[in-house]
This record gives sequence, structure tokens and C-alpha cells, in this order.
Amino acid sequence: VLFDASIAVDKSKFRTCQQGSFCRRYRQYISKIGSSDFVHEVDPSSVSVSKNAVHAKIKQVHDAAVKPLNLGLRFYKDSVDGNCGIVRMQVDEDQPLHPRFRLQEGDVVMKDPE
Repeated sequence: VLFDASIAVDKSKFRTCQQGSFCRRYRQYISKIGSSDFVHEVDPSSVSVSKNAVHAKIKQVHDAAVKPLNLGLRFYKDSVDGNCGIVRMQVDEDQPLHPRFRLQEGDVVMKDPE
């Protein structure tokens, strides 16, 4: 004898996509960008390079009102043969609502190259 397990589920106890704020915002976001290949791009005028780091702004292609994000790439030498073997990427807001967790020197990457 087989029983249909779906009749035992009370669907009113589960939220629908329309009831979830994340789902609504995501659907609005998808409708804005359409079927574009790229949603974000690096602002070429914001690129800066220091000895082992590259910094730039990432802007949203379809909505100039959205604040750009900060992109940081830091390059490190590995401790085995001294080649550039590690890249740490960070993407963050200019003024986040809450301070973000930052890995400190000595976690995985031992220290900045001199």
C-alpha cells in the first residue's frame, strides 16, 4: 500500500516567495538587469596600483544610482619558492552598516611583502 505524503503537509505553514523580502528584492533586481551578460564592471578611472595591491571601484551597469563597491586585490609570495602564489580579493561597501570581519596578518598569509 502506497500513501501520498504530500497530503500530510500543511502548506499554509510555509512562506511563499512573495512573503519573503529577499525573494521580492531578488525578483525586482532580475527584472532590472534583464538578460544582460554583465551586471557589474570595474570603473577604469578608479584603478590604482601600489607595490602589491590593486584597488578599484565596481559599479553596477544598469543602475547608476547604486553606490559602487570597493574592490581590493592583494598579491603575496608563497613561502615555498617565493613566487607570487596567493591573491586575496576583498569587495566591500564604502560605508557598511556594520563593521566587517577582516582577516589579520598571520592568518593564512603570513605578512605583506616588503
